[in-house]
Amino acid sequence: ILAKGLVGRLCRHGLEPQLVTADDVSTCAPLTALVGKTVWNAVGCEKCTGGYCGRVGLFELLTITPVLRDRIREGSSSLSEIRQAAGSTPFTSLIEDGLDKVLAGTTTIDEILSAASI
Repeated sequence: ILAKGLVGRLCRHGLEPQLVTADDVSTCAPLTALVGKTVWNAVGCEKCTGGYCGRVGLFELLTITPVLRDRIREGSSSLSEIRQAAGSTPFTSLIEDGLDKVLAGTTTIDEILSAASI
């Protein structure tokens, strides 16, 4: 199962540092790992549009294992049930991929929250 989303790619010239507070990420539990860290915020410059130059993808890939297939057939639908059934199958959610991209300075918290519809 593949899910994807697009977020703005930060312009290297139109940005400023931002110290992340709990209020900045209060709507998304996985992003609380950013609290107290410095990330980049889009401000814009003569080379970009509002601090962004292009787009970058967020990706989520879940490989269907036999156990997971059985759980889906049985009607498991919550994320926690599916993650438990997935077991040791590697899985990164859109939010987790976005978190990595925020930490790498590729995009912003606002872009991740928008793409994840939170």
